[in-house]
Amino acid sequence: MNNNYDHSKPFTPIGYTNFRNANQLFGIKLQDRFSHIYVLGKTGTGKTTLLLNMAIDDVYKGYGVCLIEPHGDACLKLLQGIPEHRREDVIYFDATNLANPVGFNPLHDVPKEQRHLVASEIVLAFKKIWADSWGPRLEYILNYSILTLLEYPTATLLDIKPLLLDEGFRNLVLHYTNNDSILSFWLNEFDKYTPTFKNEVIMPLLNKAGVFNANAVLKNIVGQQQGISIADIMNNNKVLVCNLSKGIIGEYISVVLGSLLTTTIQAAAMRRANLREDNRKPFMVFVDECHTFLTASFVTMLSEVRKYKVGLFLTHQYTEQLPEFVQKAIIGNVGTIICFRLGNADAKIMAEEFKPVFRQSDLIDLPQFHIYLNLLIDGATSRPFSAQLFIS
Repeated sequence: MNNNYDHSKPFTPIGYTNFRNANQLFGIKLQDRFSHIYVLGKTGTGKTTLLLNMAIDDVYKGYGVCLIEPHGDACLKLLQGIPEHRREDVIYFDATNLANPVGFNPLHDVPKEQRHLVASEIVLAFKKIWADSWGPRLEYILNYSILTLLEYPTATLLDIKPLLLDEGFRNLVLHYTNNDSILSFWLNEFDKYTPTFKNEVIMPLLNKAGVFNANAVLKNIVGQQQGISIADIMNNNKVLVCNLSKGIIGEYISVVLGSLLTTTIQAAAMRRANLREDNRKPFMVFVDECHTFLTASFVTMLSEVRKYKVGLFLTHQYTEQLPEFVQKAIIGNVGTIICFRLGNADAKIMAEEFKPVFRQSDLIDLPQFHIYLNLLIDGATSRPFSAQLFIS
């Protein structure tokens, strides 16, 4: 078996089949990538190796690539694997670099027809982060706050606080909108709250949104009026490497940034509806520890963005990390499912996807770098088979 990864193949190599020691090279075609890949397996079984093999091959092939991960190790390895001819295409979003932070403003330059979508996605990102203390009133006011700031050309997420507290700033922002619904909320509803009630309804939101002003990492990134443009990166074959190392910036900040990034990717993908099909360049999104960042609505992206030539690679360790409805939606909407070694509970769940070829016990006993998979081939799911990764 030759472990030299060949980037010249007309498909993305994954490994070698090992049924009856056949050692047949196989991979996945570009068009099938847009139906997405879901990877599940215990820590240390080879998931990151597979992710890096495929991401580096995508870079070699000239595709746009985005990697989001909460440890930083895979980011550094991907950067090391970038070939010379693609280095100028790389944008390194390193949240751990406090001295020279890269700006990221999800409110910047959002087309009018997308503002409701972007607002709802940002709200869902916040809801994921603050799920334990969420309520309908908070969601209602936050949604109008985001919608309002999307009308203001220089807005950032730091402006949520002054929008709610500073009437002069609020009136300035409202000069930039003629949206009847937004104006009615602030002028006919919010301004008529009694001081006591107003304080009661906005304090929970201020306590949460205040993190953008209080945390130096977040403030220096989302407080910049301009920064990376996910839409430009996606449409110009760029390589975006997002280091959200929770060991350095903290888990909470990593989740906030990752959730906002995945939300913005979804909006940018949907914006491709305005592009002719032949102008939609392949863009591959790799999300390691995907349970950390995905919002509930991100699941709908699986079925909607394939026609826009965006392919997702989602990986994590065990099914309980995701809400059951999200887990089922992912399994039901991805084209290719790959499993490394699993624990008992997950092996029982995933054996349903591989029966009658493989059983629960097979999934428990897999060696490192060995996989079982259902591979999408020309739009049709293959019979489950076993394989071994490239491990060079």
